[in-house]
Amino acid sequence: MTKEYLKGCNQLIEQGKYEEAIVGLKFVLQLNPTLSAAYNNLAMCHSKLKNWTQAITHILNALGHGNNQYHDLEELLNIIEKSQLQSYIPLLEKPLKLAMTQPKLEFRVIPILWRQLILKHPKALASQSNSFNNEILLLLQDNTFCLLIERGLITDYFTENIILLSRQEILKQAAAENDLQIYLPFLTSLACQTLLNDGLYFTSEQDHVYLAEIKSSGQITSGSLLVLLCFLPFEQAISLWKKNHTVLTGSKFKNIVLDLKFYTQVCESKNIGDINQATSKIVQSFYMENPYPKWKSVKIHKNLKTSHKTILFAGCGTGQQLIDFAISHIQSKIIAIDLSPTSIAYAKLMAQKYDITNITFQVIDILDIGQLELVFEYIICTGVLHHMACPADGLAALNSVLSENGHMFLGLYSKEARKPLKSIRNDIMSFLNTDESGITRDGVKHWRSQLTAENKANNWYRVSDFFYLNGLYDLLIHPQQIEYSLIEIKQLLNNCGLTFDYMSPTIKNRDEFKAILTKNSTTKDKQTLEYWHDIERQYPEAFIYMFQFTVSKTNNIAKIQTNNGSSFSK
Repeated sequence: MTKEYLKGCNQLIEQGKYEEAIVGLKFVLQLNPTLSAAYNNLAMCHSKLKNWTQAITHILNALGHGNNQYHDLEELLNIIEKSQLQSYIPLLEKPLKLAMTQPKLEFRVIPILWRQLILKHPKALASQSNSFNNEILLLLQDNTFCLLIERGLITDYFTENIILLSRQEILKQAAAENDLQIYLPFLTSLACQTLLNDGLYFTSEQDHVYLAEIKSSGQITSGSLLVLLCFLPFEQAISLWKKNHTVLTGSKFKNIVLDLKFYTQVCESKNIGDINQATSKIVQSFYMENPYPKWKSVKIHKNLKTSHKTILFAGCGTGQQLIDFAISHIQSKIIAIDLSPTSIAYAKLMAQKYDITNITFQVIDILDIGQLELVFEYIICTGVLHHMACPADGLAALNSVLSENGHMFLGLYSKEARKPLKSIRNDIMSFLNTDESGITRDGVKHWRSQLTAENKANNWYRVSDFFYLNGLYDLLIHPQQIEYSLIEIKQLLNNCGLTFDYMSPTIKNRDEFKAILTKNSTTKDKQTLEYWHDIERQYPEAFIYMFQFTVSKTNNIAKIQTNNGSSFSK
């Protein structure tokens, strides 16, 4: 009988009769107080009615009584995101941490946990501190803070300041041979963060003195090893752990050990493939030394129905964009290529994390893509062509393996948006009193450590690349890159027999950008490259990351125009 009542309630929900469904579901729970599905449906009804407190209460009950944990956790995230929750709820911590163990939910959980943490520790996280204090100490002992430091790249200067103050205090304590037990969970998480950001934080002369004292104090303990991992450059940290890997044993060090093993596997991949072009070899060497991007979780979009059976990821890097795409296009066969075996090793391990089986990886130059003897219905190539000696040759090679009715999604650097980067590079060289060839990783870390408040307020200094060393190198010190105006891109496409379809801006939620688009509102078929060129002139940061757009074969467009009497528009 309970099933019949529940079925009736579901019919009311489908009809949008949420109030009536709530009455029915409460009656069902009187009959069976442990029925997870009834609690889940109650949460859904209250969410539709924007009764957020009741919705959260019922979805927590569903989690408490149900076996379908993933579905209920996903619904919890849906409710919290819609509610824009502005109060700290202790009961949320356990299920949110449980959701963090689900790779496909992890990315969504992180900002929610950060909001809860800020509400939980207002004194530590409300205003900038100049010294280590009791509020920060309490924060370091919070498992949620440690989890967030461990699981995602820190991309704000406020949290970075807390980390630096804490790191300095713990280093002093370690050098004085004080007990570090209270700090071990934070140190473990900070070691994970330091590996992720490539040892980004600057080590001062005084820090080196303290580190020398720790190294000379005798046997390496778990505490002293973790402190060293939080200060040493990436390569030295990996090497030190290999020599002392037996020190970090037990479940409390599980995640840092997993990270160390992960990066070791990535760095040991040396199958460089058959790369012949001189510039390609230089770029390959750069990305073997600087895998890009560094990441731990990715936003997962829902599985999409697609007609694309064969897809090429030309320059997959470490797989951040690739993994999301592979999950949302699970029925497609994907070939992922890259110059760097290090990057491909990273992407392969991430594919295993997300249980992805529809990707084939290969180290190969885009210029040699014809050797695969395959034709692709869709090609993705973002952030790649502008690192080639002749991007036109790379684009032509990709076009040669694109099916007649296929499309390409491309990403190229904007000449206008990237103008400030020249000034930033000059500032680094001036600070270090050297030319570009004399820039070192330690030098970049030192320069970054003295950034002013004015620097940190600048949009370029706030992009994620500024928060890990490989990112800074890719952004500012790449050995080969070409930048474009949209007029130059139009010529590039014409020369390669390709036609612009539509633009996919990456900063579309910025208020300034939305205002410009509103002012220049037009239909999609009139959003030509010239249109976007005019938008960029009005707002130079419109393509601060890069131009991202879709193209088609020109002869395909002409055929569609001839057959249908209208131009193709996707």
